[in-house]
Amino acid sequence: MDIKEQFDRTVLWDVNKITGCWNTYNGAKKHEGYRTFQIKYNNKNKTITAHRFSYIVHKGDIPNGLVVMHTCDNPRCINPKHLILGTRKQNTQDMIDKGRHYTGEGLSRKKLTDQQIINIRNSTESSYQLAKIYPVSPTQIRRIKNGTRCAGIL
Repeated sequence: MDIKEQFDRTVLWDVNKITGCWNTYNGAKKHEGYRTFQIKYNNKNKTITAHRFSYIVHKGDIPNGLVVMHTCDNPRCINPKHLILGTRKQNTQDMIDKGRHYTGEGLSRKKLTDQQIINIRNSTESSYQLAKIYPVSPTQIRRIKNGTRCAGIL
């Protein structure tokens, strides 16, 4: 079965008549609403996100070093008209420009509150002592103290 047949048999979607997004609603749910599928591609079994799958089917291979970006900012969208190629840097800048970049306590994977980071930075205790108090490693404590981690939140 070729990639187009796999796509047609695997991906289920609804078209949003207002935005034009093809919202996929099946597949394993990844972070931030992205969906993934198991497919056979280039004679290998692969896990692939729905939007990358759609890009390959409708537009062709994705060159090394590039990512598939959504012009619609909808992670569930698989409409090839809404998908473009870019670098990771361009994708990150696009996210920042559109206000989808979370910092501070809004960051879902964040283990420390802003106040805890302030307390760590102001503490005279060792990183090993602080790591016993807070749910991060001594290395992360040192990074927080010297400003190489969490610098964007304060």
